[in-house]
Amino acid sequence: RVFADFARRVGVDNIRDYEQREVRAAHERAQKTLEFAEHLGKLRNQLAYEQSRPLADTVAKLEAARKKDADELAAAMPSAPKTKLPSGGGAASATTTTTTTTTTTTGADDEERIAATAT
Repeated sequence: RVFADFARRVGVDNIRDYEQREVRAAHERAQKTLEFAEHLGKLRNQLAYEQSRPLADTVAKLEAARKKDADELAAAMPSAPKTKLPSGGGAASATTTTTTTTTTTTGADDEERIAATAT
């Protein structure tokens, strides 16, 4: 009876309903806050790990991959096929030859190796 006026104002039948609703909401907020804090901790640990990794190793791996790709490209370039497109038939049709050329930016070492391969 003491809380009847309050219960009416907040739109519940009795104070116990209000308490249960508020406790549940507080528990959900606490759970979300905990999940957020855990996720933030994981992100901070990952950032610290990434910042501690030596950049030189990463650069060296990327350079090795680039060199390998350049070598494969240089090996494939002399054997680039010429493609003949099919003609439409009839006397007015002409055969077209298409050659594909790939241009890449390479370092001085790669240019020398490609020039040596081309000769």
